[in-house]
Amino acid sequence: MDFTNKEKYRDICLSFQDFPLFLQHWWLDAVCGKNGWDAMIYEKNGKVAGVFAYHFIRRSGFRLIVQPLLTQQTGIWFNYPDNQDDIKKFNFELEVTKAFVDELEKMNVDYYDQNFSSEFSNWLPFYWKGYQQTSRYTYRIADLTNLDAVFDRFSHAKRKQINKAMPNFSIDFEMSGSDFYKHLESTLKKKKDAEVLFNESQFLRLYNACIKHHQGMIVAAVDANKTVHAALFIVWDNNFAYNLISSIDIDFNSSGASTLVVWEAIKKMSEYTQVFDFEGSMDEGIENSFRQFGTVQTPYFRIYKHNSTVLKMLINLRKWK
Repeated sequence: MDFTNKEKYRDICLSFQDFPLFLQHWWLDAVCGKNGWDAMIYEKNGKVAGVFAYHFIRRSGFRLIVQPLLTQQTGIWFNYPDNQDDIKKFNFELEVTKAFVDELEKMNVDYYDQNFSSEFSNWLPFYWKGYQQTSRYTYRIADLTNLDAVFDRFSHAKRKQINKAMPNFSIDFEMSGSDFYKHLESTLKKKKDAEVLFNESQFLRLYNACIKHHQGMIVAAVDANKTVHAALFIVWDNNFAYNLISSIDIDFNSSGASTLVVWEAIKKMSEYTQVFDFEGSMDEGIENSFRQFGTVQTPYFRIYKHNSTVLKMLINLRKWK
């Protein structure tokens, strides 16, 4: 095993065309800060076999690995050898994952908590070392090549909303990051117990990085009075587009703009990538809305472990407040 520095990790990101968006070095710089993340690299026969990226922080003297803001998944990426059958692929995953878990255990962090890609399906090496897992769900449109077929899979209600809203809105792809954040802030203030979980500078750092790398876009539905009813911040790589942030004005719930803007984003993303990921939600109402877009429910793992009894007690006490 050869664990090296982040410079080598950056070279790996640039070397593989299909390297995941959320594991890109520039994405991690934006959401974690340049000194707030690190990565392990596992090599086999002189080739990169896998990488393991993570976000680390210190809080009140505790050392934590946690999920970064605005990032659905981090964790392990495999570089599979060519022409592997299912058995060899399984053994390869076990070898790489066990190596990373062993190194993670040596770090002896007080708390570990990461979401893994939906493509990561075997968490046994974590289980064997005392980690826990809970399944979460995202919702995906699995093929954007035939937009007529995509639209036909929408529920009757969604199709009706789009057709009703279409004549009443223009679609704006030029909304600035600052204007989007202000819209998000204002819309959440209208909702009970809702607030933006990140500040404007955090959002703009990520937004600007995505724009610089041509992997981010704001899509907004604007009425004749130049009022934004709904806007989305969409990010993508070669395989997936992600509906990262939605900003929907509840004063215009009946206008259909929130559904129309999703459809327009899907159409736009079909020019860049293959799959549209709604970023998931465990909220019952949001889940129901996502499902009506003809999506496929797709599980992914949240893996976690408490190594500090004191910190575990503090976390449990906070949950009861």
